[in-house]
Amino acid sequence: MDDMQDDAGRRAYLRRDRRQSIQTVGVVAALILFICVVFGGLFGAAQFLG
Repeated sequence: MDDMQDDAGRRAYLRRDRRQSIQTVGVVAALILFICVVFGGLFGAAQFLG
């Protein structure tokens, strides 16, 4: 009985951990995209002005 409960808890923990890692990947991807947009805008403005 106790073992079964522990197993369910471990499964829930793994599921939560996987969701958190997916969220982390999403945040990193958003940051990279944001940096690309910012640098692209800066280089575009520099080319436009220069």
